[in-house]
Amino acid sequence: MPTDKAVIIGVETLAGANIASIWADRCTVVGVTGRQRFALDGCHVIVAAAEDRHMLTDIIDAEMPKSIVFCGPASHSAWDWSHDFDVKSQSERLAVVCRAASRCASRVIVVSSDAACSGPFLFSRDDDQLTIDRAALSIRQIETVATDSNALAVRTHLFGWSPAADSWIEQIWTAIAEGKPVYASGANYATPILASDFAGLLWKAKTCGLHGLHNLAGAERASMWHFATVLSGFAGVALKVMSPASALAIGDFGLNNQSGFGQETSLDSRRIQSALQMRLPRLNDAVARFVEQATSGYRDRITAALDLPALAASAA
Repeated sequence: MPTDKAVIIGVETLAGANIASIWADRCTVVGVTGRQRFALDGCHVIVAAAEDRHMLTDIIDAEMPKSIVFCGPASHSAWDWSHDFDVKSQSERLAVVCRAASRCASRVIVVSSDAACSGPFLFSRDDDQLTIDRAALSIRQIETVATDSNALAVRTHLFGWSPAADSWIEQIWTAIAEGKPVYASGANYATPILASDFAGLLWKAKTCGLHGLHNLAGAERASMWHFATVLSGFAGVALKVMSPASALAIGDFGLNNQSGFGQETSLDSRRIQSALQMRLPRLNDAVARFVEQATSGYRDRITAALDLPALAASAA
């Protein structure tokens, strides 16, 4: 039985669920969520309302974990970004976690987002002075709380299977599998990394004792359009496309994050790659694993956490 213990706050998020699933084979995992009737295989789940900070402190005091992973709304990638959360509340919640962690000598890891970056560089380094917009300001506030507390803050761009099955890539996959047209921008670029691959690398970063702000994303830069074509290739199905005008007319799910002016959120992860002495996953390999997870049981394990209806079968 593993003696190491990790508390994953926000276990219902794409980041949290995948970290919990991968780490469950390496340590005891306790997940904290505000969702009722949430149950993830291999993880002891505690339901705690987001506003109940006293309970959050009580959980950390009682569990005495070696590490705490904070996966709030700011862990969503730039392609899944939503401004619909209270930045002040999230920052205050993280501050509570950091104070509780210091009492039991726990390491805090915060999963952050490439939405903190919007140029002007092709690949943004950890220490670059970046263009500031609304998303970046939201993320910077949360990252500052982390770094001021000597925690590890990791910027990334995650894709993968999630309990809510509502991420951009999952909806693109469903559309491809059902032969429906999709709209994917050729002007929005990022460095996507499969969430399960990220979880394995994050475990290595934890064991190496890293702290401060680090980028940890995929090895290759890709647009939403390129990503969709790679995915359809592995699915063995021709990609059907729709025009931006058609997408707007039907309220396409991904269009809000696909500005016609383009957005550059690619991350330079060479510093953490050197520290971990591990290769970053390439896009084709990561997408192939994502497709394989659709039928291997991995996707079912993640989506079963919210007792959702089964997704459509793999198009492969």
